[in-house]
Amino acid sequence: RHDRCEEALHYLSMMHKEGFVLNEYAFASGLSACSGLNDMNRGVQIHSLIAKSPCLSDAVYIGSALVDMYSKCGNVDDAQQVFDEMGDRNVVTWNSLI
Repeated sequence: RHDRCEEALHYLSMMHKEGFVLNEYAFASGLSACSGLNDMNRGVQIHSLIAKSPCLSDAVYIGSALVDMYSKCGNVDDAQQVFDEMGDRNVVTWNSLI
């Protein structure tokens, strides 16, 4: 699993460097990889890229992935903050917070 997560983050980085416009699914996959690696530093970097794309920062899929990443990395305060700032939530979002 560790190698797969590293590989996913490598490809996400390459896509970004090549100028591809990353969508919510690419970002969510990257955040999931950060969760699997317990790598909050790279998760925060991805979060900052998402914040620069206003159309993505409101996506429930992204919000859920952020809440999950922060929770699994032990940063419950930031997970709660993302959760509180989300306009729309679904069962995945609630489960990620739990």
